[in-house]
Amino acid sequence: MTKEYVDIESPFTGGKVFEVRDVEEKKFRGDKYTVNVRYYLCEDTGEQFTAPEQDAVWTEELYSQYRAKHGIPSPEEIRLTRERYGLSRSQMALILGFGVNQMKNYEDGQVPSESNGKMLRIASNPFTMMHLLEISRNEFPASEYERLREKVALNCFGQSRGHGFALTPSFV
Repeated sequence: MTKEYVDIESPFTGGKVFEVRDVEEKKFRGDKYTVNVRYYLCEDTGEQFTAPEQDAVWTEELYSQYRAKHGIPSPEEIRLTRERYGLSRSQMALILGFGVNQMKNYEDGQVPSESNGKMLRIASNPFTMMHLLEISRNEFPASEYERLREKVALNCFGQSRGHGFALTPSFV
């Protein structure tokens, strides 16, 4: 642990404040993780307080460790997977069986459950995504389904139906 004075006033007494840097164990969804924390300490009262930026740093570190442990993609990976297929959030959500708001929240940093995280991870495989689309075909009007199928197929085969590849995978 390190502690040094900073040039801010205590919100409790108006007195001096230390910035403390330490390592703490935090619990998240039943698992324990070690993260670097920073917080302020009022010299007069000994009370701790934080700024939102300080909390955001250790929280992101915690979430990253959880994602790595459970194989859950990062928000950036989730967004890039969806964009690679040329899908909107609502289209991706329908294919994966999620709510539209869930997709937005996951892309904005919310940590998915382990099951949703695994679904997002396997969706990055184009052939798996094609299968997921096939079993979700009734979620879309026929014309939209065909357009989506063409988009996903480009990631599987590098070409669309109009260029000589059949799009019906063996698992359909």
